Amino acid sequence: EGVDEDYYTSSEQNTSYQFTDPGRYRVSLTAINCYGTNTAYQYVDITPAPVSNFVVAAAISSAGANGTHWESDFRFFNPCDDDLDVSLVYQPDNEDNTAKQLSTYPFPLAPNETIVFPSVREVVDGYEEETINGSILIDSVSESGCKVLSVSRTFNDTPNGTFGQFVRAVPVQSNDDGFLLLTGLAENLYYRTNLSLANLSDKYVDGVVIRVLNDAGEVIGDPVE
Repeated sequence: EGVDEDYYTSSEQNTSYQFTDPGRYRVSLTAINCYGTNTAYQYVDITPAPVSNFVVAAAISSAGANGTHWESDFRFFNPCDDDLDVSLVYQPDNEDNTAKQLSTYPFPLAPNETIVFPSVREVVDGYEEETINGSILIDSVSESGCKVLSVSRTFNDTPNGTFGQFVRAVPVQSNDDGFLLLTGLAENLYYRTNLSLANLSDKYVDGVVIRVLNDAGEVIGDPVE
């Protein structure tokens, strides 16, 4: 099930091949001489490369309309059997973050330990602006390569209670295909989706194009460049 048996074939005596997609592959070796033919089979499981870090795209502490205040909190859990060294790097929106020293907040996590930060201001040091609006890059290191789990909540605080949305941390993805896909976008009477783009590399990125597609895969409106 799910085996690609015709992915690669070679008749060379010494050959090598690098699989680019995760999955299970059946590898066969056929030996032939004057006495006949014999084939050996073996299954090889190709797993994805380990994730280097994660990012939470919503890190907010800002005044809102009608006297409300928007805030982001963070929860971190260590699912590993060994200790984790976690580091949080605040990336402000709409700024060149490669040209300055970014706020970094390190802390340890014991196995099965959870830590909660009620406000993003607790993990952003030395940021003098009244409004915090950006993303948090999460890096964690352990002997086994296991990674921290994280979820955040961005909410507004009102006299009648709080209202917010949980935002999970997502892996930082390489963009080898030249494009990324986002699903679940909406704008109607009840919901509106906004987009936040972050370049986490040390290189300038040019020519970014955003296209919105409908359910049939047709482009809606003009692309944003």
